[in-house]
Amino acid sequence: MQSKFLPMNTLFPLLLGRSARKWYLLGLSLFFVLSAQATHIVGGEIGYRCLGNNQYEVTLRVYRDCFYGDDLAPFDDPASIGIFDRNGLLVRNLLVTKTGNDTLTNIIDKCILNSGNVCVHTTTYKATVTLMPRPGGYRFVYQRCCRNETIRNIVKPLETGATYDIHLTEAAMKRCNNSPVFNAWPPIFICRDEPLSFNHSALDTDGDSLVYKLCIPFQGGTILFPQPVPPDAPPYDTVVWNNPPNQTIYSVDNMMGFGVPLAINPVSGLMTATPGQLGQYVIGVCILEYDRNTKELLSETRRDFQYNVIDCQRVTAALFAPEAQCDNLTVSFLNQSQNAEAFQWYFDSPSTTFGSTERNPVFTYPDTGKYTITLIAEPGTICADTAVHDLFLQYNSLSVDLQVDVFDCFGGSVLQLRDLSVDTISPVVKWQWEVRFTGGEALVSTQQFPEFIVPTGSSGTVKLTATSQNGCVQTAEKSFETGQGKPGGYIASTRLEACLDEVIGLNPGTPVYDFLPLSLGAGRRA
Repeated sequence: MQSKFLPMNTLFPLLLGRSARKWYLLGLSLFFVLSAQATHIVGGEIGYRCLGNNQYEVTLRVYRDCFYGDDLAPFDDPASIGIFDRNGLLVRNLLVTKTGNDTLTNIIDKCILNSGNVCVHTTTYKATVTLMPRPGGYRFVYQRCCRNETIRNIVKPLETGATYDIHLTEAAMKRCNNSPVFNAWPPIFICRDEPLSFNHSALDTDGDSLVYKLCIPFQGGTILFPQPVPPDAPPYDTVVWNNPPNQTIYSVDNMMGFGVPLAINPVSGLMTATPGQLGQYVIGVCILEYDRNTKELLSETRRDFQYNVIDCQRVTAALFAPEAQCDNLTVSFLNQSQNAEAFQWYFDSPSTTFGSTERNPVFTYPDTGKYTITLIAEPGTICADTAVHDLFLQYNSLSVDLQVDVFDCFGGSVLQLRDLSVDTISPVVKWQWEVRFTGGEALVSTQQFPEFIVPTGSSGTVKLTATSQNGCVQTAEKSFETGQGKPGGYIASTRLEACLDEVIGLNPGTPVYDFLPLSLGAGRRA
């Protein structure tokens, strides 16, 4: 298919004039649209290297979607790289043979479990050309149509191509300058509602000053003329953002529309965002190269690429274990990891002496002390995730005891509860009281010495759960029973409200009552 398609579309049209060539390609392109639709361009960039003696090596990198891209729209071979002067006149047209296809493997986070079918091919074109100094320098240009139909942020992506160009300035030619080269291709998948951080920096062998910015990708080629030979002359139209009437959703400052907008650090090239909407988006990044001494602009490198925002399912390590255990030295561990099948436990990190590969292991420690537990989900893979948990083991030093005093009055009884717990190693810091009546109703408190007003003639249990500072927990329980009321005694309201500076009486109502502290009243111990 490739040997039949490319000669017709690249070599024969060179023999025709531009107007005749367009009419010839119209019929061919209509067949191409119906059968292939040219949905394959993912991104690209172009740069140059000065070899001396007015010779320059031009390098073009093109990225293609090899899963959704049609076999009838392979990489150009040869690719047409136009060289234009400052007035837009074509100086040379280089027909460059590709150096082979590579499948990118470092653009997909393999820990994203639902990324689906993904395939990105890249190829490189290199050509050496002699260019004499010329006012305004030269511009290297490559064009190709078309982009993926599923791109969300631009208008008619299936009919929109791309232009990759770079300006070889007069200043760059005088210095025998080399353009900067991006260090890595961005990941093709990023996760919705998860922070993105990608180092989009470039290497400049001359040590010049680089400034990074977001920029609008160029259009280039059409669905009827997908492989311009030679490329069209500058200037070039930018892609059109897919915004509803009277609304601005997508722009150079917000290329993915929702969430925390994409941004790039102008000095470091660090790209950040938190995408908030699923979809496929075309992104543009430019590098301005300035002379390290004179600060004169030497070049502007433009690349574009696609981000696919998906809902991610990542391997996540998580575990549950007590923070402290005082009863014995045998500990049960609960594995709460997600999207993982293989595990490695270490019960005394960083030591690897004690470990397990079970999902929910049980381990008996040799002695008391503080231990760090490490759980690795999917160990030995790039998807591995780690959870860490601290555990304190000691023999029980907490003794829980409580005292229940009952004060019976007309209208109710008072339960006065006292904590008598003792820990010989660390102080008691938490109390959980539960007063449960026969029949099921319960009252609770977290105070150390709480008091409860309860009905006369009631019975039940008082339970105290105490926690020491080192995490040990113990429980004690006692029963209680109130009387039928004490003659002459009455529990009045314990809440009185008054304004500032207002005088209130402590014996409201009729008859007048005497108030006695509970500690002086007629109490009995349960």
